[in-house]
Amino acid sequence: MRKKPSPTRLALRDWLRIGLVQLAAHGPAGLQLENICRAAGKTRGSFYHHFKDHDRFCRTLVEFWRFENTDRIVAQTNKTRDTRGGSRLAAALDPSIERAMRNFAAVNAHAKAALAFVDKRRVDYLAQLNMQETGMKKAAATELAEIEYAGLIGYLLLFPDRGEDRLRKVGKRLNHMITGEGQQEK
Repeated sequence: MRKKPSPTRLALRDWLRIGLVQLAAHGPAGLQLENICRAAGKTRGSFYHHFKDHDRFCRTLVEFWRFENTDRIVAQTNKTRDTRGGSRLAAALDPSIERAMRNFAAVNAHAKAALAFVDKRRVDYLAQLNMQETGMKKAAATELAEIEYAGLIGYLLLFPDRGEDRLRKVGKRLNHMITGEGQQEK
């Protein structure tokens, strides 16, 4: 039996959030129009009220992900002058969505380009923090940022169920290893 569409109108952001959940749960197949509408409990007409076509939905979804998972976090951290920007970035990333977006990028050219932009933006941001916090020169700060980011993404992909506390502990351990502080900790 088909689920009856709910009378409540969904906003554009609602469709995009549903899209991210579908992508995380079912991979690129979760973004098929029928699957999105079923998950939303809405009709195709409701979908087309917000999106010209499915391709526009996918492009908007990728841009929404980019903004929510990178630009918004960087802007908030810069606004508050938070020195834990790297930790905030790590804590804000949902491992299932990161993994799903990387899988989507393997089959969608727009997602691939956006992912490359996001990876560069995140590394540049971490390098900027490294320069501010340690006084490193740009080249060294960027090399360290690349290592940090590779570790973060690798951790999110390999250990998606370990939780934020464990990620924070691993990040702290990495920081100790890099700075030489806390070497007596075993």
